[in-house]
Amino acid sequence: MKKIFVIALLMLFAVGSWAQNDQLAKIRKLYAETKTMIEKGDPENPPELPLNITTVKSHYMAPGAGEITEEINYYYHSDHNSETGEPYYFLYFISRKYVRTISTYYEEFLYDKDLNLVFYFCQKATDTGKEIVKEETRYYWGKDGLIKEIIKGDREMDDVFALRLADELKGAFDKLFNSEE
Repeated sequence: MKKIFVIALLMLFAVGSWAQNDQLAKIRKLYAETKTMIEKGDPENPPELPLNITTVKSHYMAPGAGEITEEINYYYHSDHNSETGEPYYFLYFISRKYVRTISTYYEEFLYDKDLNLVFYFCQKATDTGKEIVKEETRYYWGKDGLIKEIIKGDREMDDVFALRLADELKGAFDKLFNSEE
């Protein structure tokens, strides 16, 4: 009886692991396609049509951190609302770079076709005066939540805060582009 239970448990683990690897493979493929499209343009559009990108640059003072310089790039597709004929914009990728004191942060947010965050990446580069120390955080989400995390160095952001930040950035995008009057 114990052997059957152990075998069933191992099979369940193998099936779960395969499903997780399948989800990771799909996210990585989507990421590779997205990065290629950003670098080379959208293959579904004629080459003369520019990629839909909007950049927002900010300079501000933050308590305890000093001056912060931030650049956010929103990458999106456009379509038209079938009822009103008004344009509607679908966000698929955000890159964000900011400098805080001696550290430079670079973040990426990848959304699927249903506008769900599926990948978050953060690289922190700190100039110690002797060398530049890099730390990285990666999160992958599937239908049932977080499926994998990869941390190199110290954890810069937890997965819950990354989701919250992604929602705030997506909300800012919607207010800029999809606001209804």
